[in-house]
Amino acid sequence: MSARQDGALVARLLEGTLQAAEFTCQTRDETGVLAELLSRLFPEPPRARFALGELLLNAVEHGNLEIGSALKVRLIRELAFEDELAARHERAPYRARQVHVGVRIADDKLELEIRRAS
Repeated sequence: MSARQDGALVARLLEGTLQAAEFTCQTRDETGVLAELLSRLFPEPPRARFALGELLLNAVEHGNLEIGSALKVRLIRELAFEDELAARHERAPYRARQVHVGVRIADDKLELEIRRAS
């Protein structure tokens, strides 16, 4: 789904014409776009955007791409982190993995579920 379509779903959630939606992201860029869109559902969008961005990024890097903390630190020190991210996005089984985000709004309550591929 494109960012434009995702934005339309978020708008419908805000209007109250839609009570639930499912989103996906796979890359760091996509996590940023999705965090920005979903942050609009929260009372303090800037704070929510930061928190959502971190959660989604962790799901991609540590979950779907299986880059543990120690490996990430080593790759950053070696200036190889970006290359490793790109390489893993191209290799099986990582390239097919997506992070799924479920959003439900009911009784003035927002429920967000972030699931990594497993």
